[in-house]
Amino acid sequence: MPTIEKVATVGLFVIFASIFSTAGAQNPETCESADDFLFSCTFDGGARKVGLCHNNGNITYEFGPAQGAADLSMTRNLEDADYTPFAWASRNIFESIALFNGDTRYEVFSSTERGPYNGRTKGGIVVTTPNNATITLACDAGSVWPLDPLEGIGQINSLMHGQNTDILSHCLRALPNDGAGSSQCIGTYRESQIINGSCDVSLDKTQCWQRESDQWSDLVEVVYTQALAALENNGDAQWLSDLEASQRSWAQTRDLDCKMKGVLPFSPDGGAAMCHAEYAADRMMFLNAVVSFSEFEG
Repeated sequence: MPTIEKVATVGLFVIFASIFSTAGAQNPETCESADDFLFSCTFDGGARKVGLCHNNGNITYEFGPAQGAADLSMTRNLEDADYTPFAWASRNIFESIALFNGDTRYEVFSSTERGPYNGRTKGGIVVTTPNNATITLACDAGSVWPLDPLEGIGQINSLMHGQNTDILSHCLRALPNDGAGSSQCIGTYRESQIINGSCDVSLDKTQCWQRESDQWSDLVEVVYTQALAALENNGDAQWLSDLEASQRSWAQTRDLDCKMKGVLPFSPDGGAAMCHAEYAADRMMFLNAVVSFSEFEG
């Protein structure tokens, strides 16, 4: 997660302008015409603003004066963006997306603690230059919109992976910070698939469970990646190695157990796929503990 630093806006704007002058992208689209407005905030006491929006498979970034046309604007295809989704194991709800202009990276982020927002949502822009210099501009306090990162930049998750992806994420987000009870969310994605007609349990009882299992596997990978990053940031080389070995062992045990469960008498309709989802829910509680401990230690 980026560290919010205080920087001089004039100097930052000059750097933004000089970096952007070499852009060669699609024709920019204004946020006013966007189907989905993802993020906005102001800087320098409201003198400047940034806007981020989605339109027809593209992400548009605009930066400039609070009143009038943007000074800097670029549009990139969603597939070319670098999106960091909310990892539910964290104590914070953090979402970001980065657009690239050559070798320069523009990351817009939104972050808040779990619970009532009360204006505590933070955000900003992080620019990483080709020589790896990092410039961070923090949003004015109270200017970030929307307050819930999942309702803003978090929409990109469903744009990339389908509208039903958010259903499972939102269920997990409502759980306590320690992730206890993640198994309560098993079946939420499956039910959404049945309701919208994406799978038919009368034709194949395991199809919906397989899709649910795939969603859980993706979420485990996200939290596992976050846990690795947290340990690496803390310089815990031995713990990092241990976690990698633990993850391999867990996957092996899961595959063997679920292979057996799929053929056992009176096995649930979901069979092995349902078993994979159950294993994932339990694993996420463990990985959540690793992330939380690393954040506390860091």
